[in-house]
Amino acid sequence: MFYNYPNLQTTLTFRHKVKTSRRFVFENIMDLDHVCTLHKRWFRNLRIIAQRPDYVEYRLTSLFYGLRQEIKARGGPIDENRYWYEFLSPVANMRVDGLMEGPDGHLTQVEQITFRFHWLLAPLFWLLRPLFNKQKEDILRDDTALLERVYELDQTGFTRLEPDLPRVVVYGGDGFFGRLVVEDLLKYSSAEIVVASRHPKSTPFHPSETRLHRIESDVNDYPSVLASIEGAKVVVSSIGPYQGQSLNLLRACIENMLHTLMSPTIGISSSVATRSRPQSKTLVFRRSLVVP
Repeated sequence: MFYNYPNLQTTLTFRHKVKTSRRFVFENIMDLDHVCTLHKRWFRNLRIIAQRPDYVEYRLTSLFYGLRQEIKARGGPIDENRYWYEFLSPVANMRVDGLMEGPDGHLTQVEQITFRFHWLLAPLFWLLRPLFNKQKEDILRDDTALLERVYELDQTGFTRLEPDLPRVVVYGGDGFFGRLVVEDLLKYSSAEIVVASRHPKSTPFHPSETRLHRIESDVNDYPSVLASIEGAKVVVSSIGPYQGQSLNLLRACIENMLHTLMSPTIGISSSVATRSRPQSKTLVFRRSLVVP
């Protein structure tokens, strides 16, 4: 532990062997879909801020032995052998510097974890050190099992088929009307649903919410809107009132030639809605938009 008034830092190093390839290690870091599924004991409610091939940034809820706190995470590759990521919280910051040594299939993964915190918290961190170790070992065990299984399948010639699902972005999808839209899309379509909001909530949805992602996006921030609708087939706005609202969303959809629905009483069919549904008594999906 090093003294650097008024902050302190302590470093832990983990070294372990894993039978996988560098490609899968980087995929594991950059692909966020598995974080709250594989590590649901530790994390919940992931909300994407930015996701590019060279950088990811997101917020999530940390559940460290009952201590619930909101944290920001970010990271990315450095070169073909190194990567970094960090977790930022009100209590402390944690940075991980990772290194992969050896040939693919027989990698040695080395991670140096540096905790930075106020010096008044030093006794607490010293007491919690064994719990930090246990949490990291649990995460490494699950990651290693996944990475080795994927590598084993890859070596047998198995090819992963990524589903080509239509992507629907719902702004305000965790509000009153927006939630009805999202629930119907999850129940009666096979689309990938993206809920975009300035402050996404951990709203529970239909059991099919493995197809659902949450993104932090503000309609007043044009670059944020562009990033959110990238790859979308349809964009639905359920934020209101519409009077005085920014035109950034409409502008972005027009420039990208995307179908845009500005009413919570409009629905989607064709290649987005692929399953039949009974007559609904809700006000959602009274009209339909055929997606080419």
